[in-house]
Amino acid sequence: MKDYKENYGMYKDLKTILPKVIENIEANYKNDFDNEKQYVTTDFKGINFKKGNLIILASRPCLGMISLALNLLLNIVTKKQKAAGYITCGNQDEIDITKKLLSIKSEIPMNKIRSANLNVNDVKKLSEISDGFWNQPIFINDSPNIFFEEFELAASLMVEQQNVEIIFVDSYEYLREVVDADKEELPFVQRTLLEEYKQAAKDLNIPIVMLMNLPRSDNDEPSISDFKANMIIPRTADVVYFLHRERIKDDRKRCEATLSTGKDVNGRNTYSNLYFYPETGLFKDCTEE
Repeated sequence: MKDYKENYGMYKDLKTILPKVIENIEANYKNDFDNEKQYVTTDFKGINFKKGNLIILASRPCLGMISLALNLLLNIVTKKQKAAGYITCGNQDEIDITKKLLSIKSEIPMNKIRSANLNVNDVKKLSEISDGFWNQPIFINDSPNIFFEEFELAASLMVEQQNVEIIFVDSYEYLREVVDADKEELPFVQRTLLEEYKQAAKDLNIPIVMLMNLPRSDNDEPSISDFKANMIIPRTADVVYFLHRERIKDDRKRCEATLSTGKDVNGRNTYSNLYFYPETGLFKDCTEE
């Protein structure tokens, strides 16, 4: 029994843990949350992404998580003049993503753009927005069920060739390793995969923001407990954000939403109040109005 415990590391001496804790405290002490050498800022109050971090953006299904990611991307590109990448590996392709960007920026409802049910003013506005997008440094990869090796190559090229400073990955459950994993091996696969993405963020010195759906629920705000058997996810991530809003059951054009911190190794707790416009996918900081 003694050999078994020694070989499998059943416990650790506190003195082996303390150096990591001290290092973390010192790093947080030196944090400057508004310093653009350390962070990619988004123009939403309190929402800045630290370079080298793996960040989880999670929500219940169908609450606008992809739209929020695209709003953040647009702010980073158009207001902060930073290049950004978007990797969509689920059922959205480059055409879908670009239409969403046009809807958010033009504030023309997505269903009008999809159906081409546009008036003269809509066409003129979309033409102007498209012209404005022409030289914007936004780079999209729409490989479905992407392997980590494919992501690593695409991300490296975006950073090296286009100076991309942040990459969004949509969405976790469609990553090839997760799709192919048996139930029994999934915890090990997730641990390995998340560590690889985390190391890629460090090596490229950019934030990698991974979008992740949580279990459905009609009432409860999301929390770390939603991960349950998959606790390796928040444990590995540097930051976990939760998007929450009520499900609209009437004809309102706008509803309130929140983006809150579930975990942040950098020492910041965020609770941002947002407005969401479901027809266009637009998010606005409540402090703007």
